[in-house]
Amino acid sequence: MSSKDRVLKSVFLVTVLSVIGKITGFFREASIAAYYGAGTASDAYFVAYTLPSILFFIIGASMGVIFVPMYLKQLKRDEKSACNFASNILNITLLITLVFTVLGIIFSRYVVMIIAPGFKHHALDMASRLTRILFPTLIFISLSCIVTGVLQSHKSYSNRGASVPQIV
Repeated sequence: MSSKDRVLKSVFLVTVLSVIGKITGFFREASIAAYYGAGTASDAYFVAYTLPSILFFIIGASMGVIFVPMYLKQLKRDEKSACNFASNILNITLLITLVFTVLGIIFSRYVVMIIAPGFKHHALDMASRLTRILFPTLIFISLSCIVTGVLQSHKSYSNRGASVPQIV
């Protein structure tokens, strides 16, 4: 198979998996809307989901974009040093996201008060509880960005289309 055929196959596969991810995300949103409607529960969910998503884009996505060129540079030099580099970045990312997660869980009520200042009593309690539940996703989503970068560096593109951020 020629290089052009491999690229086209990879692009097609990533596109198909991305579309499937978007469709599952649509069904998630539609299910939430159908079950909870436009009310306190759905508002609390979307507020709770927002903060880990924002932090993911700041930490996870930027790490993925910065990581790949550096990893490829290490990989050209030596595969073992590239493996050590990836391991170090994964450990640092795990530590940073773990700290953010613990702080987010501890201070979830105050964070929700900042994001959704109009929430009072029941809505605030519900959003705070959901934030505590959803905050650990930051760890896994951020780590998946690094692992995806490693896989893409080794020309394995199929996992990105089925990645966690599109499904969670």
